Amino acid sequence: MKLRVSGLWVDVGNVIELLNHPGHADQKSHGRKKSGGDHEVRDALAGAGTIGAISRAAAAEAKRITGRDILFEMDGSDPQTAREHAEGVLQGLERFPAANLGRVSVARLGPTTYAHADGNTIVFNSTYASRAGRAEYLKSLAVDVRGWDEGLQVYGISALKMSGFHTRNSGSPTAVALHEFGHVMDIATTHRRSGPRVDEIVQRATKREQAKQTVPGSPVSGSGDLVLRTVSGYAMTNRTELIAEAFTDVMVNGSGASSVSRDIFGVLEDSYNASHGR
Repeated sequence: MKLRVSGLWVDVGNVIELLNHPGHADQKSHGRKKSGGDHEVRDALAGAGTIGAISRAAAAEAKRITGRDILFEMDGSDPQTAREHAEGVLQGLERFPAANLGRVSVARLGPTTYAHADGNTIVFNSTYASRAGRAEYLKSLAVDVRGWDEGLQVYGISALKMSGFHTRNSGSPTAVALHEFGHVMDIATTHRRSGPRVDEIVQRATKREQAKQTVPGSPVSGSGDLVLRTVSGYAMTNRTELIAEAFTDVMVNGSGASSVSRDIFGVLEDSYNASHGR
């Protein structure tokens, strides 16, 4: 039996396993959810020693990049986690400086939520952003992407066992921030105009894959299976999460991102350019 989830046909068993994964959270938050290591950050952030200094440095970088005042309030965060979150946001702004982002902050959210994007605001969960929560945050992020490394040959083809819960190489706070920035792009900046074209991309890619069968393992069973194998398990949730996961894939992996992710990113970029006269 299959359910239709935002234009994707997904096996009921896949949906149940997806929703029971510890990284799932209320979709109203449009957020990247719970799974490491210290990733590089720009000098302006690396040289800031306190949370206040990190917040000011991030705001100054955002002003330099966009010409706008964007508020960073990182109180409640571990300093290194704050640097990595800010780095992800700034990378998004460097690529899309007119994105409708106004504020970045830290607050207590639900226990299975890393962060969420609400309108033009990104909020990181203090449970994971805090000094006490950092070790669990990095551990959980590593679990989220482990499936890509273990591969199809180990797991075979079944729900959430041939990919990562989140997209490949995205097990870092910086990537969490990029995922949230993807939501800001899709929802607050381009007002979901990419949706119909994203559905077409997935449908066409599924038909091509079923005809050629180029990914490892058994034949692709449908569009949900294709998304699972080429983007991530979480991308199966709905179109909104698919777009944010594809955005993260491209921002983290560049030309190494999947062709589906690159095509979706291109559609989002087209919507952005059309909105801002480019």
